[in-house]
Parts: sequence; C-alpha cells; structure tokens
Amino acid sequence: MSDSKKVEINSLVKQLDEQVSNFIARDVESDRLATIQTARDLIQKLQTPQESVTNTIYSPTHFLCIRIGIDLDVFNILASKNDPVTLEEVASAKGADPILVERVMRILAAIRYINDDGPRLYSANEMTIKMTDRLEVAKVKFIWLGGQLLSKSQNFPESLWVGISQDQERLDICNTFMEADRGSRPSWLNWFPVKERVIDGFDPTVSDTLLVDPENPPQHRFRNEEGLFQVDHIEEFILADTGCAMLPAMWDWEMVFCNSMERTQGQWQRLLKSAGFDVIRFWNPPGDGQGIIEAEFEECPRTGGVSYKANM
Repeated sequence: MSDSKKVEINSLVKQLDEQVSNFIARDVESDRLATIQTARDLIQKLQTPQESVTNTIYSPTHFLCIRIGIDLDVFNILASKNDPVTLEEVASAKGADPILVERVMRILAAIRYINDDGPRLYSANEMTIKMTDRLEVAKVKFIWLGGQLLSKSQNFPESLWVGISQDQERLDICNTFMEADRGSRPSWLNWFPVKERVIDGFDPTVSDTLLVDPENPPQHRFRNEEGLFQVDHIEEFILADTGCAMLPAMWDWEMVFCNSMERTQGQWQRLLKSAGFDVIRFWNPPGDGQGIIEAEFEECPRTGGVSYKANM
C-alpha cells in the first residue's frame, strides 16, 4: 500500500470517528447520512479497483436472492422461530430444491439479511424481521414487476401501467409500494416551516378552505393589493448538480422506465416557468429525500411590478 493511500485511509477513519460521535450526540438525519457516505468512501479506499468492479457487476444477485427469499417464505420462517432453522426445514416449506435454497441463503447471509449460525443453520436478525413487513415486500415486488414487464414489452412504459392496472394483484403491489416509498423518509411536515410558509398569510376572504390534496402538493391562495396568487408547494427530489446523493440519483434512473425524470433546480425552474409559475424558493430536506419547491402562479394580472413573496 502506498504512503498516500495510507494517509487517505487514516484521514477517512478520523473523519468517520468524528461523524459517528456527532450523530450519536445530536441524532440528526444529515449527520447520519454524512457518516454513511464517509463509511462508503472508506470501503472504496480499502477495496482494490478490481474488487470494486467485481462487487458492483455481481450486486444484482443480492436483489435476485431477496426476491426469491420472499417467494420461499424465508424471512417469515426464520422470524417465527426462536432457535436456528435447518436448511431442510426452510426448503420443505415450499417444496424447493435444498441445493437452490442453500445458494440463496448463502447470499442472504453474506448481505446480512439473515444470520448464518452454522452449517445449514439460519436465524433471524433485524433485516430478516424487516423483510416480513408488507411495505418492504411491496418495494421488492414492484421493482421486480417493472423489470418483468420491461423485458416482455415492445411498448414501454405504457405497457407498465396497462399491465399493472389490468391485474388486481399487480395493482395492490403498486399501491403498497407507493405507500412504502412515501413513508421511508422523514415527512416534509417534520422539517418544513408549515405555519410560516403555508398557514400564515392565508386569506379567508378569498376562500375559507386551505386545500391539501393527498394526491397533489398543498396549495394556498394569497391576496395583496396587486392581485390574487396561488402558491404551490411541490414535494419532489431536487437533484444536486454535483455530488448528488445516491437515493435521488437512483430514483432518477428508475424514472427512465416511466418515461420521466427527476430534476435539478435549473430544470425545475425552466419547467415551472413554462407553465406560468415563478419559483419562490427551493427547500432542501435534512437528508437525501424529497425537497419542497415553493412556486407562485398569478391568477389575476398584477398592476405593479412587485413580486409577491409569502413571508420571506
């Protein structure tokens, strides 16, 4: 190992130690994610480039074995037992080939989704329990379903939604996936200044209803001496131009299969401007989840040139 690499590794170890201490002391989401990123950087430095390439290109086997594990009921079987379970017991639950099951269990143990307690003996851990949750199961099944439909279709992405809507089981998976994805990150209500930006300034003389549509971002209306304005708060990913976090970057790739995309600040500004909106402010979340884009739409012509900003 070169001296320069030793210096880099020592620096990352020191940085990681400080970040872990900060996270434990403050319990802040941004600290947690920064710690994870530094841990990833450290792993990258400890691996050889060849190892990094190999681990990446073979990583789809992780998802494959998790999906097979769901069908084999591996997670429910292990989670229901206090003692280690034999390979034969797991395989017999679905009448599966023990050789195939052992190969699946080997991967699941390697990625720490189950415990490997001895030759052909397995038990549950935190991830095993998590994979008995219907929301987590739906995440896996939905992404798997999208891949299946993509591989069979000549007319994607239209066929994705047609294929889902025409099958009740697929539709249930899709709906549960959306529920799971929405609940996997801190709610914007926990970090966005709702009172100052949504409630304060609402004009009840215009309407006595402050509309919050669960299928769409919240909207509220303001009136000043220059006209009536609708202010929208759009909850979406706001991609960083550099150093983009992994989660929004991966979501952007998933959107490719839906003939759509996640957007940067500049792309959001151009899109909203084309629809008649002026962006008031971009609000970034404390972690790597979706942010809030605050924009206004002028419903009545203004008589002056002053831009209304809600409680800036």
